[in-house]
Formats: sequence, C-alpha cells, structure tokens
Amino acid sequence: MDAGVAAILGATVGGILGATGTLGTAFLSGHLQGRNHHAQLQRDGRRTTYSELLRSAAALERAIDKLYSNAGLEERNRDEISEQAQLVIEHSHALRAAASTVMIEGPSGVGELAKTMAEGAEELADHLEDGQPSRETSWETGSFWDISMGHFVHLKRQTEQFTTEAQKALEH
Repeated sequence: MDAGVAAILGATVGGILGATGTLGTAFLSGHLQGRNHHAQLQRDGRRTTYSELLRSAAALERAIDKLYSNAGLEERNRDEISEQAQLVIEHSHALRAAASTVMIEGPSGVGELAKTMAEGAEELADHLEDGQPSRETSWETGSFWDISMGHFVHLKRQTEQFTTEAQKALEH
C-alpha cells in the first residue's frame, strides 16, 4: 500500500471514529440533560404542592387560634364561635385536598406525613362538627376544648415533621 492510500485510509478511519465519538458524546450529554430537566420539573411540582399544603396548614392554624381566643372570653358569642368553628372545618377540608396532591407527588415518606396531617385535620373537623352549638353542653364543657386543643397540638407536630421531610425530599 502506498503512502497516499494509507493517509487517505487513515484520515477516513480517523474521521469516522471522531464523528462517532462526537455523536456519542452529544447523545449522552442530551440524555443526561433530559434526565436533569425531568428531575428539576419534578422538584418544582413537589415544591408547589408542598407549599400549598403548608399554606393550608398555616390558614388552619390561624383559624384555630381565632376560635380559641374567642372561646376563652367571658362573654361568648355563640354565633361568632359557630362561624369560626365552621371556618376551621372548611380549612380542615382544604388541608385534606392539598394533602391528597402531595400524596400523589410523593415521595412516599412525605406522602405518608401529608396523609397523617389530613387525617388529623379531619379528626378536628369531625370533633367540631359533633360539638356545634345545637348541643349547648359541648360548648360549655372544658373537655370539648381540651380535646380540640389536643387535635391542634398534634396537627402542629405533624406539620413540623412534614416540613422537615419535605425539605429533605427537595434537596435530593
């Protein structure tokens, strides 16, 4: 084989290998970039749903605080307390809806905490619905308010746990 043919053959083989390497690198780079983009979209979706659940929990806590601050007054306005209890019930239902979305987005550990929060909020709502002013004695007894406060304290702990786990999930 003469030197000219060898040079052309070497250039051709080198070009093919170079092009193959470039295409392979481009493919892998694009594939990794696509995976990273998908992961970012997933984190953004989770961040949005986690934030919505935390906003719902904060709104529920404010409604509970308002209910309790008025319930402790000497002159209780039954209609106002009833309206505030209804607001707590509505916020409990909103929290449950937000938790359902978190359970879908995951991951499972965060979803389980969201489910626990939703169950706690619903227990509080059920307790308040069972104790509406039509059953006057329930509003007057300390045990009604103690049970409600127990639900509230439990919900605050669950919210703190959820926040910690949600932050961990978003970091990965």
